[in-house]
Amino acid sequence: MTNNNAPIVDAKIEDIVTIVKLTPADSEFYITDGGFVGLKMNGDDKGRVQLMKMRPFSDEDGYISVRDMEEKDKEHGIVYAIDTFPAEQQKMVRDELALRYFTPSIIDVTDIKEEYGYTFIKADTSAGKREFVMRDLSNNIIFLSQTKALLVDTDGNRYLVPELRKLNDKALRVIGVWA
Repeated sequence: MTNNNAPIVDAKIEDIVTIVKLTPADSEFYITDGGFVGLKMNGDDKGRVQLMKMRPFSDEDGYISVRDMEEKDKEHGIVYAIDTFPAEQQKMVRDELALRYFTPSIIDVTDIKEEYGYTFIKADTSAGKREFVMRDLSNNIIFLSQTKALLVDTDGNRYLVPELRKLNDKALRVIGVWA
């Protein structure tokens, strides 16, 4: 009698998960009638797809998960390197990812205050002046390294702080970094 709860010790990842590598030989990105990115695989039109970076901060042009728009958990495959695709398709994919991962860099925090459990921030960013609100800082500040952080506001927008130590002392204290 076998124990179905016993851990699988000798299994390889390939035995458990099917990973489909998308290449220009079998895959083609196109713009749908609605103006979105679509995918054809081996001649089969998958329609509009969702593109997600698997390593958004360490690999700009690779490891892109291509997912079904209707079944969010269904992955059609992974693009290991977008630069292997024709230039027109690269542009489509990069433009779509730029919209999804729009992350302005914070150049300076001009005002920051805490009220009623919320943090109100006014900042100069790479996309101009922005005002945003954050709640529960401990869960919405992601320290990417000792010098870099990602702030996520109440609307889910992301702001990159490329050099924490360049922020003013008040901003550093509020977000939990001491100079």
